[in-house]
Amino acid sequence: MKLPARLLPAVLALAPFAAASSSLPLIPDVRHAAMSAETLPAIWSATPGGATAGLEAELGALRPKDAPVALPLKLEVDAKSVSAPEGYRLDIRKDGVTITGADPAGLFYGLKTLRQLVALHPAGVPCGVIDDAPSFKIRGFMHDTGRNFQSVASLKAQIDRFADYKLNTFHWHLTDRPGWRIQCKAYPILNDPKTRMPERDPLATYSYDEIREVIAYARARHIRVIPELDMPGHSDYFKKAFGFEMGDPRALPILKALIAEFCAEIPAADCPVLHIGSDEVHIREPRAFINAITAEVRRHGRTPMMWNPGLPNDGTAIEQIWRDEGSARVAGDKNAGVVDSGLGYLNGYDPAQIVRRYYFLQTCRVAEGDATHLGGILCCWPDIRVVDKSKISAQNGVWPGTLAFAQNSWTGREANEPKAAANLPPPDSPLGREFAEFESRMARHRDTFFAGEAFPFVKSGHVVWRTVGPFPADTPAADTPETKIVGSYRADSATLSWKTAHGGAIPVDMLLPAKPGGKKNAPRIPGIGYALTHVYSPVDYTLRAQIGFETPGRANRQYAGTPAAGDWDANGGTIFVNDAPAPAPEWKAPGTRRLMSASWATPHELIPIEDEELYWTREPAALSLKAGWNKILVKLPAGHPARKTSFAFLPVKQDASGRWVEDTTVSFATEPKAEAKR
Repeated sequence: MKLPARLLPAVLALAPFAAASSSLPLIPDVRHAAMSAETLPAIWSATPGGATAGLEAELGALRPKDAPVALPLKLEVDAKSVSAPEGYRLDIRKDGVTITGADPAGLFYGLKTLRQLVALHPAGVPCGVIDDAPSFKIRGFMHDTGRNFQSVASLKAQIDRFADYKLNTFHWHLTDRPGWRIQCKAYPILNDPKTRMPERDPLATYSYDEIREVIAYARARHIRVIPELDMPGHSDYFKKAFGFEMGDPRALPILKALIAEFCAEIPAADCPVLHIGSDEVHIREPRAFINAITAEVRRHGRTPMMWNPGLPNDGTAIEQIWRDEGSARVAGDKNAGVVDSGLGYLNGYDPAQIVRRYYFLQTCRVAEGDATHLGGILCCWPDIRVVDKSKISAQNGVWPGTLAFAQNSWTGREANEPKAAANLPPPDSPLGREFAEFESRMARHRDTFFAGEAFPFVKSGHVVWRTVGPFPADTPAADTPETKIVGSYRADSATLSWKTAHGGAIPVDMLLPAKPGGKKNAPRIPGIGYALTHVYSPVDYTLRAQIGFETPGRANRQYAGTPAAGDWDANGGTIFVNDAPAPAPEWKAPGTRRLMSASWATPHELIPIEDEELYWTREPAALSLKAGWNKILVKLPAGHPARKTSFAFLPVKQDASGRWVEDTTVSFATEPKAEAKR
């Protein structure tokens, strides 16, 4: 999109005047806003003129059915008045609106902010001035279409959403163990279904025309595509095609030809960065391999990018950090900059956990990006076979995670808050109030912009617990909270005292940590934890709640499986309501899906995740409450150490559209009170 550095005329049509709204429920939040009590009635554009070429979709979205009044909307690109790349100024006055962008991308993002303001303030958009710019240069999302192929139409629809929330990068993982998904003219055998996993979309290939189509579609929305050709690991198809591993020296001429063909088909101006993978593989001469591949990438005018941990960087590649919270340790390495994907993969956490991780943890462990700390990419790796690709979003919490990540990567964060990410701060603390405000924004976006779409998020920062543990697994029930609630307990010569936890999802590691000094996946201290809360209902009530114990990752099926009939949890967890065991859900496949070893590269990886395996995709449980205060006690045994397990208890109700949203008719307290305070 090319725009002259002068005012571009368009027209706004206005609905009748209405009362003001003082809030700015935007995601991502803006960097600075000075708003007045005045409002501009709901803003709509008339048909844009030819001078706004490239912005028709954004302006068209502001068009009403009835536009009785018109005021000018002025659009300009002026790098002198707005200097930060991708930055903009949005000036909303009673006599019209002006958007000034530092560049075309900034102008585009200014319109995105205006669109959110219009949709979220139907009674009247607040007047004032917004000055905004991103904290980080790279703000991206990664889809693994090498394992689970997604159609071009699906990718384009998601790119629209990424643009709505000011992401500017789409990392496209195009190859993995099941197959080389790119059209190949030099070696057509790579597109032969015989070289692919027969259960993993064996006929699915992106033609170069389709790849160019996606790139052009993204570019029009100021999103740059980073293609990934994963080398030399994750390449089972390669041996099927050529008879030797990709790390074999005989593979280098083939790999160079593949890179050359891709670069000939996709100009450097469209994809200046080419990702070469390099992780989770051991080869005999790793430095020689990387030197040869990065040299070939640079020969075609591209900057190489690779994973860390992975094969050794020769110093010319951007490093993408993939281990949880690992970015700070490699920022000083010899590289072309760092991209952080270590705040957590969508497929590895439940949606409640991932939202608060991306809210409270800093991208690259800095408040603002620079030449080294380039930004972040949110990754979705559903290694497990997905038959119905539309379920990728729901099963992995794609949209709640994306919005939290967009907030983080655009607005930045002054301090890294790992404790708040693990255990939400008290609602009446500064951080607690801050997160409650963000939860409210998330709920408004869910209800306003994602009607009819999977958006597994409910507000839960007000939920409060007392937790205690770990008790040895053989502790008699008489010596645990199942029988008596006391201030502290004795277990294995240790004193166990209650601690306070906040939020609808409690990381089980808070109660059952790994053995001191052990490895990351070492067995947890064998034992049981307990969580206690009290729920107030003004009347006898059937509370619906999304309740989860151990939950499988969507990349690794390694967990205890679906509980037996009548059980809540395959590890022995259960729920007591007013000291009586609560009836468990009726499982469709009770006592199945147990797998205590990793599912990667095994037949278990081909078994799709079913809705009942995830607490946020199955039907919420039903708990019978009496009028007044109700005691809820949860028994939490240790799950598999490979799982980032959280216990979840999210009160929900169905809204008018049938979506499950937060239930505000009940309130929580660690102890019963004379009156419930919501």
